[in-house]
Amino acid sequence: MIDILIITKERPLYLKRAIEYWKNSSFNIIIADGSKNPFKGNLPSFFDYHHIPDTTMLYRTVYLANKVKSKYAAYCADDDFHSFDGLKGICEFLDKNETYSCAQGINLRVGQKEDPQSLVFGTAYKSGIAFDSKKIAGDKKNLLIEMLKFKFLFTYAVMRRSMLKNYTEFFDGIDLKKSITGNVSIQLFEDLMFYALFLSGHYITLPLFYTLRQNQIQNYRSINTSKLYLNDFFAEWVKRNDKEWQLVKNNINRLINNKYSFTFNFNEEYVLAKCLNQKIKKNNNKIRNYGYLRLKLNHLKINLFILLKLNFNIKNYISFRRVLKLMSKIIKKNNVEK
Repeated sequence: MIDILIITKERPLYLKRAIEYWKNSSFNIIIADGSKNPFKGNLPSFFDYHHIPDTTMLYRTVYLANKVKSKYAAYCADDDFHSFDGLKGICEFLDKNETYSCAQGINLRVGQKEDPQSLVFGTAYKSGIAFDSKKIAGDKKNLLIEMLKFKFLFTYAVMRRSMLKNYTEFFDGIDLKKSITGNVSIQLFEDLMFYALFLSGHYITLPLFYTLRQNQIQNYRSINTSKLYLNDFFAEWVKRNDKEWQLVKNNINRLINNKYSFTFNFNEEYVLAKCLNQKIKKNNNKIRNYGYLRLKLNHLKINLFILLKLNFNIKNYISFRRVLKLMSKIIKKNNVEK
């Protein structure tokens, strides 16, 4: 039904933890490990492990896309926990709705306070992420421009194999082992997937619980991080004309022109001007210290949020509790925090 594509590098404890989680599933698990040394733990028979050292995340995402054999696939970071029920529910939706090539449900974050053995809820994605690209009015060019304005990621959503095929074709003629290296490979993976989606069909956020993510960066005694991050890398990529970057843009344009008969100009006209000009804003929210009662209220708030977003669907709520219970057990057993 679906292949789970796990991307990892130099995080053996995270990988071990992810394996412990996914061994409880019935899905095909494919791992691309860019670590210097291969993973030495035991792997269930339905895991397909590939040790490809000294590679970028971008290379590993393309490598995994080419390994997909099922009808659907979902990328999963080594610190994410997708709901088994959520994955099945999304696949069932895509089976019945051929015009959609990508879908996900509600994403939540959990984090750790000072005691690494104790979980506390962090910031959830805003309600504004609920989206249905099929409702965008206008022609195909307008649809693409609106997709580029998305304020959330769907790179870890469930995708049709055809969408991943479009993604890999963006890099035709490029040796990814020798080019597009460094930290930008992560951002490029996330940004270019918008074009793969556009070429493949529509996207929708479904009212079901989908994934929990452990966030190791945020201070969980604060309400929000101190900065509002903008996707300014994409604007920089649009302006660059290096040979390898230009080839990627030419490949994307070729695919768009072949399918929709229009040429997409990568310039300011087609990206948000604020990506180029708006500076990162400071958020001066004061840090709040959580006492016992405040922590309990925070847990209650997030539980109510889940019920509201899931339209009080008890099955989805039970699915969330099941993932949280399994995730909590695995995290406590395999502490990876420094």
